[in-house]
Amino acid sequence: MKRIAEENFNFIEKNITISNGVEVCKLISIKNNILKIKNFNNRTILSISYLFSQKGIDFNLKAISKIANKYPNLKYLIIGDGLEKDHLKRLSKNLGIDQMVEFLGQLSHENVFAYMAKADIFSLPSWDEAFGVVYIEAMAHGKPVIGCQGEGIEDFVMQGKTGLLVKPKDVDSLTEALDFLLYNQEEAKAMGVRAQKVILENYTWEKNAKKTIEVYNQALNDVH
Repeated sequence: MKRIAEENFNFIEKNITISNGVEVCKLISIKNNILKIKNFNNRTILSISYLFSQKGIDFNLKAISKIANKYPNLKYLIIGDGLEKDHLKRLSKNLGIDQMVEFLGQLSHENVFAYMAKADIFSLPSWDEAFGVVYIEAMAHGKPVIGCQGEGIEDFVMQGKTGLLVKPKDVDSLTEALDFLLYNQEEAKAMGVRAQKVILENYTWEKNAKKTIEVYNQALNDVH
């Protein structure tokens, strides 16, 4: 939208883009809920999404099948529901990884945040993302994220620093990214720490409110 505005309305000198954000108070409120969730004795990859093809959950499954023997204690948790659910279940079984995969269905926001807080990696290789709030939520929990190149997440995912960007619809690229984060645990944790810092410094609703007030104040100043 920013590019369209610049190209068609000459908004070149001013950056009027205000992104989505996260609520810091919700990050704090999950602490009591973390103890109730299961499936975290193993290394855990997490996806949260409506289950339709553009989200790339099938590519996660295919990538995980390629490294399943290398990481036998790996667990892949999928939160969300949708038309692709039955197909994805069949695919995980056909790939021989159904014991590693659990479909958790739709959960409350509080429970989603609790799973985010405990997971090791957030991976959603979607090739149709305008912004992707779920990525900044995962990053706010200190998790390295995996997403696709050329999407809205490039505004806040810095390649190799706060996450990894893979080629869209490319199993090999995704496999390489997952393998890197699983094998290099310390770097994955460091990446998550850097990701959290970026989000808390730039993408909270408090920050967005200040940016919005600044825009209105500037508009009023321009009128006068």
